[in-house]
Amino acid sequence: MDFRPQLLAGVGLVALVPVVVFLVARGESIVAFSVVNTLLIVASLYYMLSPVEGGHDSHATH
Repeated sequence: MDFRPQLLAGVGLVALVPVVVFLVARGESIVAFSVVNTLLIVASLYYMLSPVEGGHDSHATH
């Protein structure tokens, strides 16, 4: 399956909604780390799945 990184990042950002609701409901500052963790996961997925300049074999010596 071929997904665009923007689509997966958008789906990942939807995961922020329950985290923010939990933060507002609990009112504890420690819950803010969940927001940071979710953003790190989304950024990592976007970076890992984004296209590479020059293709995958640009530095290969065959």
